[in-house]
Amino acid sequence: MGSEFAKEDYRNFLQYLSYVIPSEYAPHKEMYEEELRIAEDDDE
Repeated sequence: MGSEFAKEDYRNFLQYLSYVIPSEYAPHKEMYEEELRIAEDDDE
């Protein structure tokens, strides 16, 4: 997923999205969490 800054930036984006376009928040959050799981699996 990149650097720690990228993760923080995306979390900030998700927070912004939850206010601006709430209907898009859940799908983007799921994609983010899936990417984190994939990255953790690759680290093992």
